[in-house]
Amino acid sequence: MWHLYQKEDERAKICNNCNFIVYPKINPCIIVAVIRENKILLAQSSQFRNAFYSVIAGYVEAGETLEEAVKREVKEEVGIKIKKIFNILEVNLGLSQVP
Repeated sequence: MWHLYQKEDERAKICNNCNFIVYPKINPCIIVAVIRENKILLAQSSQFRNAFYSVIAGYVEAGETLEEAVKREVKEEVGIKIKKIFNILEVNLGLSQVP
């Protein structure tokens, strides 16, 4: 019977039967607060049943920078063009798991 074990030298799992290496699926994303004149823009998604508002978020597409993703998501979700982007915080939660 085969089993996946944590690989000691990298963030991956390895099969004890065939030595196949499995890497975690990585889904980089952005979350952005659009602020103007000390006011924050909150968006409402049609995916929510009630009047639920939130900041804008989305996944980074392949080959896209974080800044490009911010501009694209804001344009897609609320139709405005971002002029200045200030990077406040980058977080690697380290939550990606492999089976």
